Amino acid sequence: MKYSTEDINKWKATHGDLFEISVEGKSCVLHKPTRQDLSYASVIKDPIKMSEVMLKQLWVAGDEEIKTDDELFMQ
Repeated sequence: MKYSTEDINKWKATHGDLFEISVEGKSCVLHKPTRQDLSYASVIKDPIKMSEVMLKQLWVAGDEEIKTDDELFMQ
């Protein structure tokens, strides 16, 4: 997925540091986790569910398939 410079600057102003993750031609932008994000996810014992929750918490933009396709999510 392509992101405009304008979008990236807007997201940085809102979320601070950003990271792009690419998997098999799909990509997403996540923000740096906050203490609250980590605290929220830390109570989940199932490591897969915890990863799912963190992805949803940190999601800024991207290809939704990364959240819904198990093959992409597990990579």
